[in-house]
Amino acid sequence: MPGKKETIKLGKLHTKIVVHKGALHRKLGVPEGEKIPEQKLKAAEHSSDPTERKEANLAETMKGWHHKKK
Repeated sequence: MPGKKETIKLGKLHTKIVVHKGALHRKLGVPEGEKIPEQKLKAAEHSSDPTERKEANLAETMKGWHHKKK
């Protein structure tokens, strides 16, 4: 479902961020089931679109998080 939002709580900081699921995949032309290639992610971090830059930066940051398996 395009445009689905997800809220992520950031532990003890009592901070929330809203992530638009699949938005960066759609902008970069990568199917949602596949990983974004490192080269495309680095290029997106230097994009002229500020939203794309922020999404790419968040994706790079979230790589180091310990994700829960559902």
